[in-house]
Amino acid sequence: MKSSACGPTSAAIVVSSSKGTILPTTMANLAVDNGYRTSNDGTAGLLLICS
Repeated sequence: MKSSACGPTSAAIVVSSSKGTILPTTMANLAVDNGYRTSNDGTAGLLLICS
């Protein structure tokens, strides 16, 4: 979370507003588990589209 929290946090806000509460840490774990974490650039923007 320290190095790339803006993507998971933004995705958590969007998802929470339409589907119920989800924590940024949960979104970060989903990003890592599904390959949306890039090696040097944080979270891939595709996470926001696929959420």
